[in-house]
Amino acid sequence: MNAVVHCKNWLALILISAFSFKSAGEPLPAQPNAPRIGVIHIEKITAKWMEKLREAVEKKIEQYHHIFRAHEKKLRAENAKLMELQEALQGVSKEKKAAWVERKNKFEAKVHDVQKDAEIKRKKLGAAHDKVVRRLNALLSESVKDVATQYDIHLVYPAASVIYWRDSFDITDKVAAHLADKIKSAPLKLDLKDD
Repeated sequence: MNAVVHCKNWLALILISAFSFKSAGEPLPAQPNAPRIGVIHIEKITAKWMEKLREAVEKKIEQYHHIFRAHEKKLRAENAKLMELQEALQGVSKEKKAAWVERKNKFEAKVHDVQKDAEIKRKKLGAAHDKVVRRLNALLSESVKDVATQYDIHLVYPAASVIYWRDSFDITDKVAAHLADKIKSAPLKLDLKDD
């Protein structure tokens, strides 16, 4: 009788072990109420648009440099003339010295105006850049929501925040295509008014 109980215990242990090994190798079945998850590579999606924005900003900066190089050339010539006149002021009347001081003050005002204009242009360019980046982020957010709704995805994480995911969770290409369509209908442009 002890042998029969002993065999039953062994048989039960073998059956339990067999089922536990089988279930350990298989993934858990999908649960109907489990959230569907998506992962996106934000940098991969926005890289193309950020590169275009960088190129547009650099082109505008080059245009500004061209304008300010012309101003600088004129101001250098005017400054050289003022320096020549200053050297000639030795032993001249107070009226001529006063005229030179007035001319020098006008020159300094021109320099100040050019510097002020450069600062205004720099601020406008920075604000226009920031506006485009905010719009790109808003369009990206809309695209993520639209793709998530279309594919019944409940949660979307940026890839930078996730350690591991299966390729089936990656919706980067779908979001990138959706974003490209949105941008085609309303292109991203630097809006620099009064330039």
